[in-house]
Amino acid sequence: MSSDKIKIAQKTSLELLKAFVDICNKYNLRYFVGGGTMLGAIRHKGFIPWDDDVDIDMPRKDFQRFLEISDEAVKEYPFYDVISFYKGNDFTIDVKFVDKRTEILVMDKYIPKKTYIGMDIVPIDGVPANSFVRTIHLFRLNIIKCFYKLSILKMGGVVTNKAKKGYRAWYKKMLVYAGTKFPVEKILKHKSWVKRFTKALMKYPYDDCRIVGTMQCEIREKNIFPIEWYGKGTKYQFEDIEVIGVDNYDAWLTQLYGDYMTLPDEKHRVSHNFEIIDEDQPV
Repeated sequence: MSSDKIKIAQKTSLELLKAFVDICNKYNLRYFVGGGTMLGAIRHKGFIPWDDDVDIDMPRKDFQRFLEISDEAVKEYPFYDVISFYKGNDFTIDVKFVDKRTEILVMDKYIPKKTYIGMDIVPIDGVPANSFVRTIHLFRLNIIKCFYKLSILKMGGVVTNKAKKGYRAWYKKMLVYAGTKFPVEKILKHKSWVKRFTKALMKYPYDDCRIVGTMQCEIREKNIFPIEWYGKGTKYQFEDIEVIGVDNYDAWLTQLYGDYMTLPDEKHRVSHNFEIIDEDQPV
């Protein structure tokens, strides 16, 4: 991705983040910067230089509350919106807080999808502390998620095998291949599978569990953490603002990234694959 495009994406994402933080403060909602945003806050005091978006994790209760108040909250921000299946303006379970002035075409989907530059908001759900029960729970989530993904594959909600390259397990490659060749969407009604997946994720409430994770994104042990690592949240510098991140950032980032303070090889410094269609803001 060109440096100009990254600059536009980062500028837009930072303004969205500022608005989101204000909304959370106003409505007393808990959140934590997640993924590359948490890493960027610690290693760069801002964006990872090649990163182009913001990741937010929210305890499920606060995530649901954000969705409930989002229509009211965004009235103060006429160019911003929340898009998701939950809001009735998208077909995927993903929730994005977007700037409608910057339209993009995401290039690595089964069907290229028009959307906007935005930040991802992901719920944190509880997970059983017992390892056997947790294994069963994660297995069930994976099965339901496979059917959910198949139901939205031809809508552009799943990255193709070619775009995913060597990172997808063989059985997932088979399912994606089969989904592109057969009319599975006529059998698997996506609205039903979105609701099933959400219900399964919510089985164990965040505040009642000692172990929690962002299972909506990746259903794997790597995304599961002791709840005390999140804690009540700690303020960190991110560009020209302060944001809330996890209390035990060292353990959290080490589990996700290993030696997180060492920059990856240049071949792994990859941005998202999209084209800007319309950009109404000055750089």
